[in-house]
Amino acid sequence: THLRYRLPRIEGAFWPMFAASLFGLAWLAVSITLLVSVLHGIWNSQVDWLFVTMLLVSILVTNWAARYFSRQMQLLLRVGMTLLEISHHPLLPGSDCKGFFFHSGSMKLRSIKLSLVCEEQATYRQGTDLRIETHHAFKQEIVSLENCDLRSDRVLEHEFQFAIPESVMHSFRGEHNQVQWKLVVRGKPESHPRFTRSFLLIVHPRNPAREAG
Repeated sequence: THLRYRLPRIEGAFWPMFAASLFGLAWLAVSITLLVSVLHGIWNSQVDWLFVTMLLVSILVTNWAARYFSRQMQLLLRVGMTLLEISHHPLLPGSDCKGFFFHSGSMKLRSIKLSLVCEEQATYRQGTDLRIETHHAFKQEIVSLENCDLRSDRVLEHEFQFAIPESVMHSFRGEHNQVQWKLVVRGKPESHPRFTRSFLLIVHPRNPAREAG
């Protein structure tokens, strides 16, 4: 580590990949079951064309799931790993902070950007529907890098600084509302879909009594 605190990612790549693998395995099990039923019918000269049709459909779905999982795994390996470290944590409104950005991969990036974001989220019911509304109360671009070639075992390292504005809402989580601060990395590869990775920040409210003391 270069700095004291390594920030956790809000969303990880494990669960989407795990869900995709479970989906593919489930359809593979369905295909095998249907194949056994169809072969049993052929052996007894009682072909059930409904089962044959279901088998063909399940094979197509299983093939699609396997190809999707393979593409996502290749993309994950090519995009690589992103790490963010900061000098101190939690943060306070009006405070400055040093940061270190690390990204590895095996592709060429047209651009990669790092932004400081404050996101407000409200959850409410409208009739029988549960609705979630999200908007950015604050957003500031901190780092913008162009034409980064990460092929041939290269890595991208960049030091940066940022400041939490003085008159902002601190991190907060209630039953129906929350305020979340985060650092967001957005990459635009040359020949692959864009990717976004978010890292959680905790901003505490100022304590006037402690500061006066």
